[in-house]
This record gives sequence, C-alpha cells and structure tokens, in this order.
Amino acid sequence: MAEIVVQLAPEVPELTVSLQPPEGHASVRWVKEELCRQDPTGAAAPESFCLCSAAAPELALEDAAQLTVGVVLLLLDGEAARSANEARCRAAHEEAECWAREEAGREAAEAECWAAGEETECEAAGAQHWADEAEWEAAEAERWVWEEAEWGAADAARWADEPAHWAREEADRQAAEAERWAREEAEREAAEAERWSREQAEREAAEAARSAREEAERRTNEEEEAQRRAREEKAGWEAERLAREQAEREAADAARRAREEAERRAKEKEEEAQRRAREEEARRKARKQPLSEAEKRAMDGQRIAIIMHGTRGDLQPFLSLALGLLACKPRPAVKVFSDEDHCNSLRQFGIDCARSTDTSSQQFLQTRKGIRAMTEGDLQICFDESCDGEDDEYWERQDGPQIDWVKEVHGGLDRFGATLLIYNDLTRGYARPYSMTRDVPAIRVLLQPHGIPSNEIVPLEVQRRVVREPDTPVLRLWMMVVQWSAEGCLTDEHSQPEVPIRETPESIYDMYFRIEDAPEPVLCAYSEALWPAPADWPQRNVEITGAWKVSREEQGERASKGTSFFNEGQHQRCTEFLRAGRPPAYIGWGSMMVHSPEYMTKLAVSALCAAGQRGIVLAGWAGLSPSLLPTLGDEARRLREYCAKNVLFLKAAPHEWLFPQCACAVHHGGIGTTQASLGAGLPTVVTPVFCDQYDIGEHVQKMEVGFATDQLAKTSAEEIGRAIRACCEDGRYRANAKRLAALMDQEDGVTRTLDILKRFVTGEWRTGEWKRRHMDYKASLRARRREVQHAGAGLFKTAAWTVDLGKRYPVMAEYWASQDRLFKELEQLAREQKLWYVKAPSCLARTEKTFSAAEAGRFLEFALLQELQREGSRLQVRRRKGVGPVGGWVSIAVPGKEIVAKIDSVERLWAVMDLCNKRRFETVRLGRRRQ
Repeated sequence: MAEIVVQLAPEVPELTVSLQPPEGHASVRWVKEELCRQDPTGAAAPESFCLCSAAAPELALEDAAQLTVGVVLLLLDGEAARSANEARCRAAHEEAECWAREEAGREAAEAECWAAGEETECEAAGAQHWADEAEWEAAEAERWVWEEAEWGAADAARWADEPAHWAREEADRQAAEAERWAREEAEREAAEAERWSREQAEREAAEAARSAREEAERRTNEEEEAQRRAREEKAGWEAERLAREQAEREAADAARRAREEAERRAKEKEEEAQRRAREEEARRKARKQPLSEAEKRAMDGQRIAIIMHGTRGDLQPFLSLALGLLACKPRPAVKVFSDEDHCNSLRQFGIDCARSTDTSSQQFLQTRKGIRAMTEGDLQICFDESCDGEDDEYWERQDGPQIDWVKEVHGGLDRFGATLLIYNDLTRGYARPYSMTRDVPAIRVLLQPHGIPSNEIVPLEVQRRVVREPDTPVLRLWMMVVQWSAEGCLTDEHSQPEVPIRETPESIYDMYFRIEDAPEPVLCAYSEALWPAPADWPQRNVEITGAWKVSREEQGERASKGTSFFNEGQHQRCTEFLRAGRPPAYIGWGSMMVHSPEYMTKLAVSALCAAGQRGIVLAGWAGLSPSLLPTLGDEARRLREYCAKNVLFLKAAPHEWLFPQCACAVHHGGIGTTQASLGAGLPTVVTPVFCDQYDIGEHVQKMEVGFATDQLAKTSAEEIGRAIRACCEDGRYRANAKRLAALMDQEDGVTRTLDILKRFVTGEWRTGEWKRRHMDYKASLRARRREVQHAGAGLFKTAAWTVDLGKRYPVMAEYWASQDRLFKELEQLAREQKLWYVKAPSCLARTEKTFSAAEAGRFLEFALLQELQREGSRLQVRRRKGVGPVGGWVSIAVPGKEIVAKIDSVERLWAVMDLCNKRRFETVRLGRRRQ
C-alpha cells in the first residue's frame, strides 16, 4: 500500500490517497489514472500531473517503468492550469480594455488637437476611423476573452468526465487480464499434471522392470552360491578334517609344552628350595661347628679398624661388636673412627677411637634442614642442593675440609696398621678407596635389609619421592639408585680431580648387583627371625648374623654405675618408678625430632593420658622434659598433673635392661630399637619419621606384633593412645611378640659375626685367596672403565647393566620386554596423533565427560595418555604409562594453564621421556657431595 500526496492548488490543502498497486508496483500511467478516479474535486486530468519521487527522482512522466513502494509525491496541475487560464483571460481582457481606453483617449486628444489646429476634414475622418478601429478591437478582445473562458470551461468539463472513462477502461482491462491469466494458469496446471502423470507412470514402469531384473539376478546368484557352497562343502570336508587334526595336534603340543614348562619350573623351584635348604643347613652346621684351633687364633695379630658414622642407633651395634672383638682370645687390636660425640661414648667402654669428621649426626639432624627433613618425612631434603643457604655455617664446616678428613682417616689407618676394615654405608667414601689403594679387606655392614637390591624392598633413597608406576618392579627403583649414584661419581670426577681414588660407575653397580662376585662378604647385622632374606637375594657372600647388641647384664651393670650411655645416674629413680606400679609404656624417639621439643613432649604425655597408662619417656636428642609442657589453660593443667603422677623422663635408657619390665614400646621404628623391643617380647607401636622406618612399621603390623601409625609429624596423641591401649589390652599382640622374641633369643649376632671374621681371616686372607680375587676384581674394574671411556658413547653403559639385570632377575627381563612392546605401541599412537602427556603437576580425571561427574583419580606429571575420543576441550583417555587411574575424561587446559599436551611425533615422545627422566634425577639426589 503506497501513500500518495496530492496538492490540487497552492491554496488547497494536501490530499493523501492510499493506493494498492497491482503486484506491488505501479506504472506512472496507472497512478495518474487512479488519482484522477479518486480526486474528490473532479478537476484532475492525467496530463496535468507532474511526478516527483524521492525513490526515483529521475523518473519522467512518459516512462513506463514500475514504481517501488515508497512515499511518492504527485503534484496535481489540472486545477492549477484552469486557474492559470482564467487569470490569463482576465489579464488579457483588462489589458485590452486598458489599451482601448488609452487608444480612445489618445485618438480623442489627437482629434481635439486636429480640431484646435484647424485640420482638414480628412484628418478628422481618419481619426474617426481609428476610433472605430479601436472600438472594434476592444470588442474583439472582449469576445476573445469570453470565448477563451468558455473553451476553458468546456475543457474542464471534458477532463472532469475523463477519469470515469479511464476507470471503466482500467476495470475492463483488469477483468480481461484476470480472465486471460486464469485461462493460462488452468492450461499450465493441466499440462503440468499431464506431464507429472506421464513421468510417474514411466518411473513406476522402470522401477518394476529393475526390481524384476534384480530379483532374477538374485535368484541366479543364490543358485550359483548354493552350488558353490555345495562344491566347497564337499571339497572342504577333507581340508576341515585335516585342519581340525592339525589344531588338535598343536593344542596337544602347546599343552605338553606348558605342562613341561610348569614341571620344569616346579622342579627348578623345588631344586632351588632344596639347594637353599641345604645351604641353610650347611650354614647352621657351620655355625654350630666349633672353630678349629687355627680359626680360634685367627685374631692373633689382627688390627681391625671400624669406620662408622650415624646416630646413637647406628653406634650401639658397632659398640657391641667392638666389645666382642676385644673379648676374643687372643685379643686383636681394635680402633673405631667416628665423630667426636661417638668417640667420647666409646671411650667410656675402654675402646680406642679417632675422629673421622668434624661434625656429628646430632649436629647434622638438628640443623634447619635436618628438622625439616624429619618433619616432612624425607631424608633427601638434607641433601637437596635447592635448599642450600639454610644452614651455610654447618655446610661450610662440612664441605671445606672434607677431602682433608679422608686423607686424615687414611693416615690414621696407616699409622694404626689396619689389616681389616669394617664400615657402614655412610663411611663408604673412606673405606673402599683405602681398600683399593692399600689392598686391605673392607667388609661392608648393613644394619637393615635396605642395602641389597630386592623386588620386595624399596631402597632408602626413594622411600617417598618416587611414586612407582603400576606393574613396575621394585628392582627398577634400585636401578635408578645405581644410575643416580653413578652420576654422582662422574660429577665428583669432574669437580674434584685432585682426589686420586674414588668410586666409579662400575664399582657402584658391582656393590649393588654383583655382591656374590665381591672378594669380601656383606654382613647384615639384624635378626633373621625378624626379617628373613628375600628369595631374590644373592646366594653367597651375604650373611645375616643376627642383631649386634650389648647384653642385658652388661647394660644393667653399666646403668647401675651411672654412665652417660645408659641412664646417666637415673638408674635408682628408674628402678623405683618401675616398682611403684603396673608396667609402664615406653615412649622414645631417640635421635628424631619433628616440629619442636615442646610439640613432642606434649604428644608423648597426651598419648599416655589418652591411653590411661603410666609411661617412661626418653628425652633423646630433642631433650624432652616435663618443663616443656604447656602452662596455660585447663588442658595444660590436666597434662601436668597426669605427668607428675604417671610419667618418668629419662635422659638415656638401657633398652635391653628396661624393655622386659615395660608393657609396650612406642618409638620411631629404627631397626635397633625395634629389635630391642620385639626381642624383649614387647608389643611395639611404630611412629615412623623417614627412610626405612616406614617399611619397618608396616613389617611390624604385618607380623601382628604391634601397630604402625601415621608419620610422626602427622599422627595424633589419640591415634598413639589407641595403639598403646590395644597393645596392653589385647593379649594376641603380646603372645606374637613373645614367640618372635623366643626365636630372636636363639640368635647371637656378635658371636656369629666373630666366627665369620675368623673364618674369613683364616680361609681367605692368610691363604692369599682374598688377595688373588681382590687383584682380579681391580683389573676387571680398570678394564671396564677403559672400555667405556674408549667407546665414547657414554661414561657408563646402562645398556650393558640392563642386559645383566635381565639375566640375574627374570622379573626384570619380563619388564624390559613389556617396555619394548609398550614403546612400539606408543610410537604408533604418536604417529597417529592419539597420544598425550600430562604437562601439569597433576591432572584430574572424571568418570564421565561432564564436570559434575565423579572423580576417577589424578594422573601425575608425565603420564602418557591414549586419546579414545574428543569432544571440544574434553578428552576421554586411557593411561598407557605413568601414575594415575586406568582412564577417564580430562580437560585439555584451564584458563591460563595447559593441563595435557599432544605428542605428535616419535621425536616428541622421546623428548618427553628424556624430560621425565631428567626431572626424576633433579627431584631425587643422593647428595654424594656431602656423604
């Protein structure tokens, strides 16, 4: 619908007319005719319109183009023309009258002039003529004006009737057009219907023909297939029979091979068990067999040097060994090299000592690093170079003269004239170089089973920091320890070139994995009843001697004399406390300290209060004391009152004398204290701090002779109190501890060790057999070192170690084979770009793709994930390597942080694995520079 603005005359208001053009458009002619039809004045005529359009200003009156819908302004000029004609007539009439009057006046004036001038009659007649002519012209002008007016009126009347005529013609035209359009549309639809019917009939006929043809072909094919199957079935009966017989033969062969393999393995296992039984029986007989006269006098002339560092728990076994050596007849010369504090304690027993370092383990553990390591349960913090600067004064004393101390100890050994060295792992850097340069036997001593590789024992160096991947043997962690130690050797070789003799990667590997080939035995100074040898340990050169301990009688006698090592003058008070009531619970953490002495004092007293037990608390290196209990509040008052009535604090405790008089023992799980408590038949509560103490606590709980709590800094008084109460009230734990104590009581570790040493001196050292094996071993080390250095492919050959481990441990051979298969699959996934790795420290996985789904677990850093499907920023993955759940849905990234990254090539895969290994080496350091 278009709105047309019509202005009939300047003095007439505008008229708005609504038009509905046919098919949305209007021709100029149609618009003008329609306006004439709707003009209420009847004065409009088509020819009198002037077109103006904002949409098409260039459009002329005679154009036949279509007008678009919009506001179109048409100026209606019919009435204006009529008004103009009338104005022109009036103007012409007025002009004629004016001209006639002027001409008549002029002529009259001329006539008067002629009359006054006495003109001739001719001139008067001429004037009259001109007057008559003027009158005629005036009459003619007046007639013309009225005729013109009549003509205009006639034209206006004619144009007024014209719109009706146009409307009738337009209606007739539209009716004819509509009739024509309807007739053409009907004809077109009829033709279209006929064409569609014809095409549909043709299609149906073609489809029917195709279906018939396909049905015929299908039947033909079915007949041919039936015939072929019949022929194949007839011809394949024999082949099937032969295949069935072949499969039965193969199955029978496989079953026979499996049965033979099982029988072979069972036989080998039985033979191994029998061999072990024979060896164990031989060892028992050897232990019971009295020494020969030569062996009894083996210590004659021997000069035995003991080199040890460590805590009070490390010192006491070597104290008992030194006392046992000094009790031999004939008596050897014995000298102990240790720190100043240990030397002072040993001198109380009449043992010759010399310093081997200017720092002690007590000083070391009481540094900020040491306390943080014990509080966090990670010994490696003490050797973490990233923490340097916390205890600079201590490390300056330790690092500066360390090389000089090695030379000092070697000089002291030379002056002593040592013929045999006995050392623990903390003094390996002193003993092994001396043995290699002076050709003196050096016997390694282990106080716990964590120094010999086994698939059943986690090494001390990775107790907490390395999370083992599923299906990864524990021996893989031992291999990592050897690699880290070898790296430390090579670092020392470059940073300390002035040291002439040092460990090499080959000697480190031999010390762990070739113990049976070593010239000297390894002595395990702990109870075999408590911790039997694992099945995969070396079959020779390892001797579990039993615990080295000072006898109960010896401890009681020395405690009564008030030595600082046992009771420090509190023996009488301790005796009176024991007699004053029921057997107490013992709580002692020895050299350990977490948080602060105040924290540990409150923890001990609160645990006894929670258990409702009397107790004896060992002060230890932390210096626990009742004066450290809190003083403010009702709880502090209650603890102090309970402590005053029920708790005794001791500076030192003779375990062998004290423990049989107690109800249970609570301690950190050191191997020495554990053997003392269980050897006395005491149910034991282990509150581990770090290192082997975690395993010992689990072992105690597994044997049902006590409990293991959370790490000491994380456990609570309530947890310890519940364990104390269970140990005291449940007779099962005491009965199990008593049975274990009876077995341990049959062991005499010091006597067994002395017999081993005497037989070694007699059978190996004095015969020259040790010297021969020792020189062969040195030559082998030199040859292997030259071979590796000459190869130029690396300073130590881990590939050769891998092969050797596969031969020694079947579980490692299976592991290496599975890793080969796994990495082939990972390489293929990388090529297919279906492999991802966890780039963040961890990655949360959910069971479903929605964020509200349950958590499946967390993938740790560098876990390799196979992409199963992807929806936007979410991935469904399956763990192929690393630590985490089996699978789940993970997010690729969060705002500002990438969680997982794609591995799009084999080179990228190996780069990620190299980075993973480097990160592990950075995370766990053995701290060889400070050992």
